[in-house]
Parts: sequence; C-alpha cells; structure tokens
Amino acid sequence: MKKQKNILISYIPVLHDGYWKLFQQSPRASTLYIVGENIIRDFPELRKDIRRLDPHLIQRAIIGWDLFQNVEILHELTAHHIRKTRPCITMTQDDLSTEIAKKYFPDFSITYQSTFLRWDKKRSMALKDIHYDTRM
Repeated sequence: MKKQKNILISYIPVLHDGYWKLFQQSPRASTLYIVGENIIRDFPELRKDIRRLDPHLIQRAIIGWDLFQNVEILHELTAHHIRKTRPCITMTQDDLSTEIAKKYFPDFSITYQSTFLRWDKKRSMALKDIHYDTRM
C-alpha cells in the first residue's frame, strides 16, 4: 500500500522568522504549496497588501532553503490535483487558511498548525482569561 503524502499549504506574503519556524515544525511535509495569485484574488483584503511579494519570488527563495522536496504554487488546478491524490494537509491556524480549506478542501480533515505569522481576526478578537503570577 502506498504511503500517504504530507503537504503544507500556506499563504506567504513575505518571508520572516515565523515562516522559518513553521517550516522547521513541519518536517514530514514533502511539498510546500504557496497560495497563488488566482486564489489570492478571492480575498480582496490580500490584494491590497502592499508588503506582499509575488508568490513566485517567495517560491524561489524557499527552494534555496532546501527544506522541502517540492515547493509549488497553489492555484485552482493544483487544488483539484491535491483533492484527487488525497494527501495529509497541514495549514496554518488562521482565518485565511480556514476559508481556503472550506472552499478547496471541504471534505478533508486538515491539521492546523498554531503559529503566529500575521494578524488573525478570530485570534485577536477572542476573549482570554488573564493569568497572573504576582499578587499586590
């Protein structure tokens, strides 16, 4: 029986230490899929992101890091191929990844990696208990 492939899918507008840590935490992923332009078009708030580099520039830089067997651009046709091959998918735990998963991989069980990479509305608006270590 053929072993199921592990992949990582991520929107990567710029490269910074958070992505390096994410990649280090994903050693089983043989392929990284960088969210491409035709999927980004579905999210108007991303199109206006002036700091965002072209996904192909990000791809070339990450290939140079030699962390993945393959670094590909995720577009609609690629998503269709992924659905057919049924790999284990890991995505970052943020609002954008959730929307991409709902639209392109609705019947997949996605593993979400909790790593801070960019502002996430759901995480920022969540109410959390305050824990203290000193009494005054």
